[in-house]
Amino acid sequence: MIQATVEIAAAVFAYASKINDNELKQKVNYTPSDLRNSRDTILKDICQTIHNEANAVVANLADYGKTPADLAQQQQEIDDFAAILAKPRTAIGTRATATTRLVALFQQGDDLLKNQLDKLMVNYQTSEPKFHNQYQNARIIIDLGRRGGNDEPEQPQEPEIPPVE
Repeated sequence: MIQATVEIAAAVFAYASKINDNELKQKVNYTPSDLRNSRDTILKDICQTIHNEANAVVANLADYGKTPADLAQQQQEIDDFAAILAKPRTAIGTRATATTRLVALFQQGDDLLKNQLDKLMVNYQTSEPKFHNQYQNARIIIDLGRRGGNDEPEQPQEPEIPPVE
């Protein structure tokens, strides 16, 4: 994109010099290093500006080796570059949506454990006490990821055990 833009800008600059249009010369007066050192979003805007200025005088650029096909190619490169710039923003939106969905999925998992599995474990309290105790112990959450603040570790909370009927 930068190379195509530099070539088109050079042709427009030469044309503007011929017709003594200093304003047009200033609009397209960029070196390859100016473009390479620009931030991506600014680079896209500069290239689009040069394209628009060249498009306005495209009929006069044939003598300078530039055709409407060259401008169409440059516009395609600008559009492709703009699409690449938009991808990180799209990814952030996708991650935010996935994170929001995780909250609902964790709630569903909690509901399944508390309202179905924990309730069914009552059946094993007397028939399979070892299995029942292993399940209850596995349901205890020990929070080891706490940093700073209180130096004393929190005591694990016992899960609610449904009453035996």
